[in-house]
Amino acid sequence: MGAESETDKLLKVISFTLAIIAYVLIISYYLPKSPLWREIASTLRALKSRWEGHRIPALAYSIRHEVPPIIGASLLINFVGSEMVSRNPSVLYLDMAGTAAAALLLGPWWGAIVGILTNTILSMMHPSEANINFVPWLVVNLVGGIYWGLMARRKKFRSYVSGSSSNIVSQTRAHLWFLLCFGVLGALIMGAAGAVVEVVLDYDPRIFAPNSDFGTKMYSLFLEQDQHIRAASSLGGYSSIQPFLSGLLRWGLTTFRYIPDKTFSAAVGLLTAKYAFPLFERNLITGKESENGLGDNWLTPAMAVVCYVAVVPWSATNSPPPSWFWYGPLIVLLGACVFEFLFGADSETLLRERNKRVRSYFKAKAQLPREEFFGAIVVAVLVSSLAFMSGLLFIKSVDKRGTVALSFLATTLAYFLAFYLMRVGMRQWAAFLSPDWPGREAPPSRKERHEPVGATSEPRPHLPDEFVDPTVSDKVDGVP
Repeated sequence: MGAESETDKLLKVISFTLAIIAYVLIISYYLPKSPLWREIASTLRALKSRWEGHRIPALAYSIRHEVPPIIGASLLINFVGSEMVSRNPSVLYLDMAGTAAAALLLGPWWGAIVGILTNTILSMMHPSEANINFVPWLVVNLVGGIYWGLMARRKKFRSYVSGSSSNIVSQTRAHLWFLLCFGVLGALIMGAAGAVVEVVLDYDPRIFAPNSDFGTKMYSLFLEQDQHIRAASSLGGYSSIQPFLSGLLRWGLTTFRYIPDKTFSAAVGLLTAKYAFPLFERNLITGKESENGLGDNWLTPAMAVVCYVAVVPWSATNSPPPSWFWYGPLIVLLGACVFEFLFGADSETLLRERNKRVRSYFKAKAQLPREEFFGAIVVAVLVSSLAFMSGLLFIKSVDKRGTVALSFLATTLAYFLAFYLMRVGMRQWAAFLSPDWPGREAPPSRKERHEPVGATSEPRPHLPDEFVDPTVSDKVDGVP
């Protein structure tokens, strides 16, 4: 039975690989050359521009230019962090840094979607650990995405990210505020969700930390303090409040365990948003478009509801929590749909702001035009991989052939995703550092500052290449 299961898994991996090859070839090569497809695409674009924002609601974020790279980077960061912890257990979990990045850039509902996808995919990659280590904690990842996204919409956060104070004391104070609100307070909020998960898992010692030694000690500490609470409640005649006190203890210990992980995750998410994709950071957090905070409408939380409903049946059958446990997040997401429907931004405003941002992405894309090299090498590698996967079909002595093929394909796709994200980041940095980019001005020349040549003995500061105007001579009247 096990051999048949692995064979089925291997066939699914081969089919998925063939589907990726077909997708890349059709999208990148065949469709652009088809007159019929060009006509269909032109008609669809005309209908979209005529109906979106009027007859149909407009998405707040660009599905083509913003969502794929941000979601791809977020999932990759979560997967890499989780794999690092599985090989080097510590007090950190590192499976929510990408969730923080997505929430800071795209808001709470896309952050929730990243949280749902992260734990679902990790559960499928590690089925033996899914029931305890991944599936139930989807709720914590979802709550974290919503919390960080809501906090990122505050004006103080945007002011903090765009702050340019050179005073080290002011900078330190601002960073401490960020880590306190997004890390410590976030650990408190996510600790409440984590405490509920611990209850439904019946305090399995494996849930207290990836590091078994630390987890065992935390579990022993909880049991010891809980016994004190039970004894004190029974002696004082307050046995009715004993469950409440035990719940507070559980929440407090969970918050304590979460503080280092959620603080580090928030910091990594912010650094990803600020340095990996500078145009996203400018357009979605600190730019003119986000001066009053980017809004959203009911469509995005509705997409989160669809993702959650799609994975709940599988999650409920592959984890210990009872069915009632899965209703809480669904109620929260449905409430978000109602809230955004009543108080969210109107579609015309969202469409206008999105189109402004998309124009900046097209300008960045011109810095590094699209090449067929990347798509061609992806297809070539996947075709070569099929030879290896097909060979596994005939080597029946290899145990877990399907698992081996799945891990191989996942690693290959992760590397290609990393190269795609690197190219997106390179485009944005090339555009952001160009002298003619809006908001960037070259420093004035000596003539503009009305400074006489040789008036000061101080050495001239070295200017980066992006500030050098090739049309201005480096000499005035023959004097360097």
